[in-house]
Amino acid sequence: MKNTNKLIRLLAIAAVVQFIFIIFTHIGGNTLADHTMSEKILTFDQSKVDKLSIKDKDGQQVELIKKADQWLTQSNFPAINSKVKQLLDKLAGLKHGIPVATSSAALKRFKVADNDFERLITLQQGDKKLASLYLGSGAGARQSHARSDQQSAVYTVELGVYDASAKVEDWQDKNLLQLSKKDVSEINLAGIRFSADASTQKKDSMTVWKAEPLPAGKIVNQKAINDSLNAIATLRFGKVLGKEKKAEYGFDKPALSFNLTHNGKKREYQFAKLKDKDDYALKVTDRDEYLWVPSYTAKSLVEGISKDKWLMEEAKTEPKAEKPKNSKESKAKQADKPIEMQNTTTLEHKASSEAISAMPATKATPTQAEKAEKKHADKPIELQNTTTLEHKASSEAISAMPTTKTTPTQTLEHKTDNEAK
Repeated sequence: MKNTNKLIRLLAIAAVVQFIFIIFTHIGGNTLADHTMSEKILTFDQSKVDKLSIKDKDGQQVELIKKADQWLTQSNFPAINSKVKQLLDKLAGLKHGIPVATSSAALKRFKVADNDFERLITLQQGDKKLASLYLGSGAGARQSHARSDQQSAVYTVELGVYDASAKVEDWQDKNLLQLSKKDVSEINLAGIRFSADASTQKKDSMTVWKAEPLPAGKIVNQKAINDSLNAIATLRFGKVLGKEKKAEYGFDKPALSFNLTHNGKKREYQFAKLKDKDDYALKVTDRDEYLWVPSYTAKSLVEGISKDKWLMEEAKTEPKAEKPKNSKESKAKQADKPIEMQNTTTLEHKASSEAISAMPATKATPTQAEKAEKKHADKPIELQNTTTLEHKASSEAISAMPTTKTTPTQTLEHKTDNEAK
């Protein structure tokens, strides 16, 4: 009995311990997980960062330096401020959960070892290092394996290697030369000054340009100039070639040269075709660097910005010939013609008359009167005289008769009498 009671007590104690363990695991475990997920991988003051370096596994490295409010590349070329800030925001917000691995062998497997990594990102304040992060192999969509240089644990973070490029051209501000086309007041091309009408620049409509000097018979092609200006205003280059002028850039024979006035400041553009390539080099007077421009961008500018495209032939209208109002004007015009033309007209008239004369004669059909006259003429003279006297006497007798209305019966009787005679 005692053994049974002792067993029951032991089982009860085990149940209580198990219950306490379950409660602790459910509550304490979540608290531990929440605490772990709230910890940042990197701890640094973002406002103090003024130097950022990114190195890849091949040793390629880019360094960005902040001066005042502008980030610059190592050669002092403006970097894309918004892109640098976006990377710093992501680095400051990285949080970790349960480690993926902690062993030294795992560091190489996930490519976050000291000498085997995809990216090594270092943040500095002057010469003082604030934080470093090893970015390794991919862990999913927009995720990578990572570790801090102060830890040996590997975590999964929401940051991709594409967010931290080690190529300097990926950080250069390619929009540096862009400007507002409404602020361009003048363009000089091939000895001609194209000036904008200031009243049209303040509107949304197309800017109106005038050329000086304007060649005879030419007018300004407004659409061509504004289309070219749109391309200039939105120009993006590909990368910085450097500050040294090289023969391979082809500036001994520039493909295009022009200058413009923008907000009161002049800028000259020179495009040259790179030797043995389809792309172009670009030099502007307000930058020390030579810039690389892809062919699909430069070619349209080189072909579109030209005097032949910006000026076009003036349309010519010929006056309509007026018809002569009367014969006098026609004769006057004929008299005013040269003698050769008058002779030509006379000959034409003569030829027309001859053509009419040569036409075969048409036999005219005799009328009833002509037939009667011919029949009378064919009679012997005595009969002609008798007929004439009879006709005369008959006419006189008819004239002496009172006028009466002749009936159809009378007409028939009269016709019979005449036939009897």
